[in-house]
Amino acid sequence: MRRRNLAKCLLILFVALTLLLPASTFAADQMESGGLKAAGEVCTTEAGAAEVMRAYLVKRVDEFYIPVRLKMNPASGTGDHEEYLEKAMDRIRDLAFAETDKPYEGDYLNQVKGYVRESGGYWDGDYFVGSLHYFCPLMSTEAQEKAVNAAVGKIMKELALDGKSEYQKIRAIYDYICSHSTYDENIDSDTSHTAYAILVKGTGVCEGYASAVYRLMREAGIGCRCIFTNNTKGNDLAGHAWNIVRIGKLWYYVDATWDTDYYKAKLPYQYFLKGSKDRSYVEHEEFKMIFFYGETDFWENHPLSPTDYLYKDPAPVEPLAPEKKEDPVVSGNNPAPAGTPASVKKNDLGGFNRRIPPQKLKVKAGKKRRAVLTWKKTPGASGYQIRYSVRKNMKSSKKVTIKKGSTLKKVIKHLKKKKYYFQIRAFRVLKDHTLYSVWSPKVARKIR
Repeated sequence: MRRRNLAKCLLILFVALTLLLPASTFAADQMESGGLKAAGEVCTTEAGAAEVMRAYLVKRVDEFYIPVRLKMNPASGTGDHEEYLEKAMDRIRDLAFAETDKPYEGDYLNQVKGYVRESGGYWDGDYFVGSLHYFCPLMSTEAQEKAVNAAVGKIMKELALDGKSEYQKIRAIYDYICSHSTYDENIDSDTSHTAYAILVKGTGVCEGYASAVYRLMREAGIGCRCIFTNNTKGNDLAGHAWNIVRIGKLWYYVDATWDTDYYKAKLPYQYFLKGSKDRSYVEHEEFKMIFFYGETDFWENHPLSPTDYLYKDPAPVEPLAPEKKEDPVVSGNNPAPAGTPASVKKNDLGGFNRRIPPQKLKVKAGKKRRAVLTWKKTPGASGYQIRYSVRKNMKSSKKVTIKKGSTLKKVIKHLKKKKYYFQIRAFRVLKDHTLYSVWSPKVARKIR
C-alpha cells in the first residue's frame, strides 16, 4: 500500500511541463498519439470520455489525451468554467474506474501509482473544446497483463467450475490462490502489488493477492470487490488489502494474504467467508477503508452477512504448494474452523499470535562497536530473528536467529561506526512448518 504515495517528484515535473505547452497543441497531440478511437472522433459526454480512458488503462497506456467537446454548466452559477472542468475530469476518472461486467476492469484497474490531469483547448460559450490530458501510471505492464490472461485461462480450465455452486467456486479459487503462492516482503516492487505477481510468479503482497482473488472470482461470475485500507494505529505496519465476495444477496470477508501461511501450517480458513454486524473484520480493526472514486455508498450496495458462512467441508481441495526455506510475514490467529483435526487446533500455537511482534525492543550502543538488544518475551515463541542494516529500508540487512524463546538478550559484535536500524520478530516452530510474526518497529542507534 505504500506504493500509492510514490513518484511525487515525477508528477510535479509532469504538471510543470504540461502547463508550459500551448493550449492549441493538445488536440493535435491527440491525433498523433495513436488513440484508441478513430482519429478525429470527439467525445461529447463524460461517459464517453470515461470509456476511452478505461480502454487506455486496460492497455496499460500511462499518458494519453482524450479529444472532447463537453458542455460545462458553470458551478453554482458563478461562471467558473475552469473549476467545473476540473471536477468533470475527476468525474470522468471515477467513471473509468467504476465496476463493469468485465473482470479486468473495475477494482482490477485500481493499481494506480499516481494521478495528474490537465486540459488544453478553448471555450465556445459553455462548451469546452480540446483535449483532456491524463497521466495515470499503473503498476503492471501490457506484457504482464498478457501473461495474466494466459494464466487465468489455464487456472480456470484446471478448476473446472462450470455447474458448481457459488460457494464451491469461491472455495476452489481461494484454495488455489492460498496453496499456490507465498507472501513477498519486497513491498517496493511495483510487480509485487499486482495479480501478475500471484498468478504468474506465485509471490506478491496483499494488493497482489486482492487483485488475483478479484480477477479469478469475476472470471467465475462471482461478485467480488477489493478492500483497500490505511493503517490507523500509527505503528510500523503498512496498509492492507483483502476482498469481499457475494453468496446469494449477502457479502462475506476473505483475506487470502493472511490465510496463505495458515494453509501451509494445515490451519486453513482463518479468514474465509467471515460476516460482520458492524462492518469490522476480525483482527483487521486497525485498518480504515479507503473509498476511491467517490464510492461513499459502498456498504449500502454491498450488505454484509451478520454471521460467518457455515460450510461443512473445511479441508482444502488443492494440494499444498512446496514450502520455501523461509516463510514471509503474514499475520492472524483465530480459532481453527469446525472440523479441523484436534492435532492442529489453536492450542498447537501455544498462544503465539503472528500479528504481534516482540514488544519493547531496546538497543544500547556498547563498547568496541557492539549493540546490546533486549526485548520482552513473546508468548508461544520458539525463538526470535533479528535483522539490522545501515539503511532505513532494511535493504542488505543481516539476520541473526535466536533458537530459544526464553532468550531475551543478544549482543551483536563487529559493527561499523555508523547509524544502524534494528528489528526483531518472533517465530513458532510447528511439526512441519515455521510461523513468523510481523517485524517490530525499527529502532535506530549510532554505534561508536
